[in-house]
Amino acid sequence: MKKKRQFSKCKWVRYAFILVFVLLILVGIPALYNHKILTENPSNPSYDGWLGFWGGYLGSILSGAIALLVVRLQIVEEKNRHREEKNDSTFYYLYSMLDNRKSDLMKDNSFEKLKEEIFSQLDYQLKEKAVNYINNKKNVTIVKEFRDKLFDSLNKEKNELLKSVSDSGIRYQLENYSKNGFINTTDWETKYLSCYIDLESIVNKIEIIEKASKYINNSKRVNIKSVENVIECYEEMSELSKIDDGDSKYKSILQVLKDVKEKNISILDDKQRKAAIEEAFICMTNSVGQYFKIISTIIQFFKTNDIKKEKELFYINSLSADMFIIEEILLFYYIEYTSDGFNSKSKLQNSGIFKELKFIGNEKKPDSLSLFFEKDTENLSFYN
Repeated sequence: MKKKRQFSKCKWVRYAFILVFVLLILVGIPALYNHKILTENPSNPSYDGWLGFWGGYLGSILSGAIALLVVRLQIVEEKNRHREEKNDSTFYYLYSMLDNRKSDLMKDNSFEKLKEEIFSQLDYQLKEKAVNYINNKKNVTIVKEFRDKLFDSLNKEKNELLKSVSDSGIRYQLENYSKNGFINTTDWETKYLSCYIDLESIVNKIEIIEKASKYINNSKRVNIKSVENVIECYEEMSELSKIDDGDSKYKSILQVLKDVKEKNISILDDKQRKAAIEEAFICMTNSVGQYFKIISTIIQFFKTNDIKKEKELFYINSLSADMFIIEEILLFYYIEYTSDGFNSKSKLQNSGIFKELKFIGNEKKPDSLSLFFEKDTENLSFYN
């Protein structure tokens, strides 16, 4: 920046020197000539003739300067006109490429597929969040404590039930029920049948805890593929017991996991949202991704060429005029969340390009014509 200022300063000094030099030549030479005449013939100077000479001389200079200025203005105007024609030609060429690409994409429902892919990547981020959350050491400790408390309670209930059976033979069969998985109760008294039913219920609950323990005791089992099963196991454990105030920490963990199960993408932070949307556009680069790259190229064309603000807004309005709502939604996500689109963000702010999106709201569904996040509707204000 400092070098640029120094260069600009030198440039103006050079122009000033040239101007002074030209003025010295245009005025200085006639003045010297006048001085010489007066010196050689001081008694009879011809003032009328000399005034006529100066009038003609200065008039010629003035008319020449005006003619030069007019020519200069014509050249500048012609260059501007040529530049505008070139800009128009470039814009409409890129616009035609965009339009041709769009026709093929519409036939293949590519815009809808991209929105579904974005939601799929957001769901992936949710599952990844759940995996990290489940494997968090603090959360593992909380889950283990809840599991152990529940397990002890069921074992106590089981032992008390077995003690209540007075018939040693039946008690022996009940004690081995969990190993055998079946008991012949044909000759049993009615009072022992109810014990069998209660024991069966307790054993089933213990099996649910043991199933969950496979994940609780081994974090390597918890991954993107298995996380839905893990959440289901945690939910089943919570249903085995009424969660009291002492288990509120487990309840909090379970609430986060339920949000993941219900695909509540609003719990994702900005970094996770950007990662998901960026990946979705990358996955579809060969189809609809190229479409938005062309739009980005058009916006970069605005930045790299000296285009008047009014003309720039005209181009942007031309772009948005033929866009469907689904296109505007996806373009917003491309600009707002991807690294390629971010370069065009400053040019589109306050341009009104997303004015059709002001009233669509947000909904956590991939097949709806709406934005995904409440924050998106807030960010639209920067563009309209």
